[in-house]
Amino acid sequence: LAPTILAAITLAPSLLAQAEVVGIHFDLSARRMFSSTTDNFVTDWVAHPDTVPGLYYGIDFDASGTNLYALSWNNSHIGLLDEVTGAFTSLGATGMPNNENHGLTAHPDGFTWYAISVDGAGDTQLWRGSIGGAWTTVGTPMGVRLWDIACNSAGELYAESVVTDSLYSIDPITGVETLVGPMGLNLQYAQGFDFDWSDDTLYATISLQLGGGSPGGTRFATIDTSTGLATVLADTTALHAQAEMAIRQGLPCDPVGVPFCDPNELNSTGLSTQISACMPGAGESGLHLEGFNGPPTNFGYFLVGTGVNDPGVVISEGRMCLATTGSNEIGRYNVAGTNRNSIGQFDGAGVLQNLVGTSATGSGFDVPGLLPLTGTPAITAGSTWHFQLWHRDGGVGPTASNFSNGLSITF
Repeated sequence: LAPTILAAITLAPSLLAQAEVVGIHFDLSARRMFSSTTDNFVTDWVAHPDTVPGLYYGIDFDASGTNLYALSWNNSHIGLLDEVTGAFTSLGATGMPNNENHGLTAHPDGFTWYAISVDGAGDTQLWRGSIGGAWTTVGTPMGVRLWDIACNSAGELYAESVVTDSLYSIDPITGVETLVGPMGLNLQYAQGFDFDWSDDTLYATISLQLGGGSPGGTRFATIDTSTGLATVLADTTALHAQAEMAIRQGLPCDPVGVPFCDPNELNSTGLSTQISACMPGAGESGLHLEGFNGPPTNFGYFLVGTGVNDPGVVISEGRMCLATTGSNEIGRYNVAGTNRNSIGQFDGAGVLQNLVGTSATGSGFDVPGLLPLTGTPAITAGSTWHFQLWHRDGGVGPTASNFSNGLSITF
């Protein structure tokens, strides 16, 4: 390495919280799965013996840390990746080009994913979609060749370029890239990027080069997202030639709920609006709700009911799936001036952003202890309530509305 580059690399012991790392390493003979930890990457390194049969430069865990997914480099398929054998189970094509697909990352909303592909001119395209669902381009191709991509706990995207040896941020709504700064390293081949959402540290498995393109070994590092500068935690040259990696992490709270009317009708974006739920959240009840895949700029709020009606009653463009017959009742979380108000607006990424200060995260809704039903009853332990999101759908017409899927929650 050139002296200026050597000066930028400072081997530093990790003082950060430990998280589990899983990935694919490329040695001189084959690709194999490995596991390790962020705080003792070399000491805790375990390489598995099976040869990974496919070529995957984009991998990540889902937001719950349960399943490892991969994006095929040379076709448009996304699927489950076995953490030990590397066996790939396709869940369908994404519609991306059939070459140079890489940089897969999960959004903390538990549903949205991002990926990048590179065209023949070396320009990068950002994609947004869901596992087993539709994928669409975000913005136009960027005039820079990016490789891996990672999403932090706030939903912000970062990527690196092996051409400019620099870190970039990417706007998840417009797809526009912004240079953060040089990493201080001479990059070569693929890099692995992922955030530890517990403290939003960006980790990387880095492949270096000497002058003339000769390999310069590999490193495990953190990346400063304000400057782009890399701090090397360990020299990993003896372990692998290069590596892709993902950090296993969980959502801020555990996913809960039994779905019904899932999916509901398509909205004007061509997707079905979805809701998710997790506990314990920040609300009095412990339940936090999120809405996503909605039509951008449109408003909506959550409903709650005492019973389920599946497949539901058609209202405008969707199906209302909360029961209203017999003794059943529905309530609307739009009670102004109280914490029983969930009114929000879908952002450009289709995520419902809370407009009334009733979400600790800024999106979705922290469900309070009292229900917007006759007599204002309280949620009690052992009780079951049913939730759905109702929203405008202006892409169809000024008075059109639609619904999400539903979730039944037992407290």
